[in-house]
Amino acid sequence: MKEKNEFAKLRPKSDPYEVWTGFGPFAGYVWKVLKKYQQDDFAPGSKYKCLEECPSKPNGKVVDIGVWDLKKYSMKTSPRTLSIDIYENMTLADLLELPELDN
Repeated sequence: MKEKNEFAKLRPKSDPYEVWTGFGPFAGYVWKVLKKYQQDDFAPGSKYKCLEECPSKPNGKVVDIGVWDLKKYSMKTSPRTLSIDIYENMTLADLLELPELDN
């Protein structure tokens, strides 16, 4: 039996499932996950529908983004559970540029 996708319903922009904050070349970017197309983030071709906010588009625009692309240049900042796999390809310089999380 196929596992139900708990994130398939489109959430409002003001209440996303997760928030990811960019670093390195994507510092200043924020992606708010409004929908996950697959339950399994590790499935080939997994995508999220996100509200992408950046310095040039402060009001944001809705985009589809590959999960691996998102995890390469951002870190999950909400909810507070962080994915360890985002750190595996990072250099020390990348780690030092990570934004601090508020307590």
